[in-house]
Amino acid sequence: MRLVSTVYSKGPDERDHAQLLKNRDKARVALWHKEGIAAIDPKEINDDWIKQMVINIATEQYGARKNGEG
Repeated sequence: MRLVSTVYSKGPDERDHAQLLKNRDKARVALWHKEGIAAIDPKEINDDWIKQMVINIATEQYGARKNGEG
């Protein structure tokens, strides 16, 4: 007897993730154009020096991240 629906065994819906990323990117663009604020994820920066610079500036401005990243 199976107690869990087969829907859950398929894993997360990739369409939901794609839509989430699309919405996030739209919000970033709007934030930049309306407020002049850049929302940058260090994980998306390929250059190690620039990535560390962004992390250092954010840490100086806002404090260290609680989850230990960056």
